[in-house]
Formats: sequence, structure tokens, C-alpha cells
Amino acid sequence: MSTITAPIESPASTTTPIREITHWINGAAVPGTSGRFADVFHPASGRVQARVPLASDAELNAAVASAAAAFPSWSNLPPLRRARVMFRFREIFETRIDEVAALINAEHGKVFSDAAPQGRIHGTGRHWRR
Repeated sequence: MSTITAPIESPASTTTPIREITHWINGAAVPGTSGRFADVFHPASGRVQARVPLASDAELNAAVASAAAAFPSWSNLPPLRRARVMFRFREIFETRIDEVAALINAEHGKVFSDAAPQGRIHGTGRHWRR
């Protein structure tokens, strides 16, 4: 998982900000340390809209180790508790649907009016809620 940090200036232009996307390791945003980056292109315009650090071996190993360490405690939770966590995730996700639709638009080129309904989570058993 990654997060978006403050805009940085584009190397090609001093007026077009380019977002830098960080790694997400062990619950925190982690900037890349490899010194290598890949451009993220806007699908409609073809322009560089962000850059993402390419993970070093150490960053990759840290992410895998963090996930592996979290797995036993998550998998040992009772299914009802895990379901409650996932339902809470869905509630938060749906309150931020416009942000999700904007990301789908920027990353995949889908028009906002189509992206917003796509972001809604369907078939999650509303009748099981509380």
C-alpha cells in the first residue's frame, strides 16, 4: 500500500507539481531509499502526474516481514471481530467515495460519474450490520 505525499516540482517544469507516492510499510509512510523512481502517467493526458520510488531489497523485505508478523494476530481473531473490522473499513471507504472516484479517474482514466459507483462495495451483507 502506498500514500501520496506533498507535491514536488516536476524536473521538466517549474510550474507543474508532481506528487511523490511513498511506500506503506508497517502502518507508516516510508519514502524510498533506492534512489530509483518510476513515472506514473495520467491515462487521459499522457502527462506524468506522480512518481513512485522503486523499492530496494531492504524495503521489500521490511514490507514482507511486517505483513508476515501481522498475519498471526489477524488470523487468530474470531471471524465476527474480523467482519466488524471489514464493515468499519467499508463505512470509512464509502464516506470517502468522491476521493476514491478521483483516484480511479486519475489512475485509470475512467470518468468520475462512472468511477464513483464503481467504488461502492456491493454484496457485503447489509442485513448483517449491527
